[in-house]
Amino acid sequence: MFICDSSDARRRTRSMSVVVLEPGNICIFMGKRADPAFQLYRHLKEAGREVEVFSRMHPDRLEKDFGIPRSCVTWLSNTSGASTIGAQSMGRLTDAIVRMYERTPSPVVILEGLEYLMAQNDFGKVLRMLDFVYEVVAMRQGTFLLPLDPQAFSEKELAYLSREALVVDEDDDVSMPS
Repeated sequence: MFICDSSDARRRTRSMSVVVLEPGNICIFMGKRADPAFQLYRHLKEAGREVEVFSRMHPDRLEKDFGIPRSCVTWLSNTSGASTIGAQSMGRLTDAIVRMYERTPSPVVILEGLEYLMAQNDFGKVLRMLDFVYEVVAMRQGTFLLPLDPQAFSEKELAYLSREALVVDEDDDVSMPS
């Protein structure tokens, strides 16, 4: 994945797609690993955006591998502790995400671990949460990054998940608006 600003994206002539992370959108990163979404953290912070991460990956690993400070991470875990939300606490997770959009202008939320949420909840419940979040993201002109492994979902589930989203495939470039 190559990250560029919009003007660089317009000059590129390669055959791969360039996806521009415009505010007001959900952006799904299709792939086995969430690394491309996590690698955007630094670029987003440099662009002056507030970024909050909700992840199944332990906060220590996010800090070590991607430079994401623990203070910006909520761990999706069934263990109790500060800055953790259990997978079956969908209302609490939704509330935490929505509060980010309400308190910060044009924020970015990265939600990694949708497969984990699906293992603990039914698809309808997870989809309802994402539909609600999409509405908040659109109204507040935020950005919602959702890395997911397409092999963990049926074709029908992927169609539902991606119907309102920008989709980034593993070989696509991502551009940040100028």
